[in-house]
Amino acid sequence: MKKIQRLTILILSGLVFFGLQGVDTSAVEDGPGKNQSVSSSGDSQTKVDLPTADPALGEKIYRQACFVCHDSGLMGAPKLGSVEAWKPKIDKGMETLFLSVMNGYQGTVGYMPPRGGNMDLSDQEVFSALVYMIEKSR
Repeated sequence: MKKIQRLTILILSGLVFFGLQGVDTSAVEDGPGKNQSVSSSGDSQTKVDLPTADPALGEKIYRQACFVCHDSGLMGAPKLGSVEAWKPKIDKGMETLFLSVMNGYQGTVGYMPPRGGNMDLSDQEVFSALVYMIEKSR
């Protein structure tokens, strides 16, 4: 059974990673609260209008999308529930963390595509999933 799980994760990670290479997201139609680039004001203190988190929605989105990487640590993703892995990220502040999720992240440890690879997620859906993961990892 573990071989099947590992194979599934490997296949899914390949689809996520290689499927997003060269994707032009500028052609995606913008809707209310969707596909809008989030940026900071450019000063040293990041200021972002954070959406309202919905705990039930956050868990739903996590179980639909985020679990693929955050249950296994795929592509360097911090595992759900790992206080040690999440603490440095949480310490950077919610605004910085939200910007990383919305715009994508590539660092020395880990890669995350914008909006976790699902450009159809609204800002509130993304933020709710982020808050859900943080609350489960404190």
